[in-house]
Amino acid sequence: MAFARWTSEPTGWFHHGCERRAFLTAPWKANALAPDFLLPEVNGKLVSSLELRQTAPLIVTFVYGTWSPLCAAGLRALHGAIPSIRAAGARAIAITPETGDLLRNFKRDRRPDLEILSDLDLGVSLSFGLVSVVPADVKSHLLRRGLAAPHGFSFWMLPMPAIYVLDQRGIIRRAFVGPDSITGAKTETLLAALSEIGWA
Repeated sequence: MAFARWTSEPTGWFHHGCERRAFLTAPWKANALAPDFLLPEVNGKLVSSLELRQTAPLIVTFVYGTWSPLCAAGLRALHGAIPSIRAAGARAIAITPETGDLLRNFKRDRRPDLEILSDLDLGVSLSFGLVSVVPADVKSHLLRRGLAAPHGFSFWMLPMPAIYVLDQRGIIRRAFVGPDSITGAKTETLLAALSEIGWA
């Protein structure tokens, strides 16, 4: 079954399961200095967060992957908000542990107007405190759908969906963490936050 055609995901852990997450470190919060990173885009181009945020405030979105209907919908919502984000003087990127054909096919078919970067070893996700161990029942659910092969996972961890708003010094001005953080409704909240802190 093609991941992009999934109509459901494991409930609980994915959608409301923060209490079940075995986070390796605590997620970063507002007012902290975000770590800089260098990651490849789907076409292999390396993208530097330092270079991006020095020219404009930067919105960084973390997702499980394009195989997830929740995250695919979140990426579409972010794509739809790009004109407003740019009008507010900001930039936006997305980060996923996904790589290879699945990500390339998503970019080709959906044509999202934003850079989607591959964090294959979860190093950047871990530096933001977003990585957690996938519970055994969810792992079994995903294995039945062949997730391990396209994701390249051998360690069965995933990043919690999140959106961070970084200023040009790299300070986290807003942090939205959890599955609901990447919904269209949260995108509206994000744009309101840009206006509140003087970027819109």
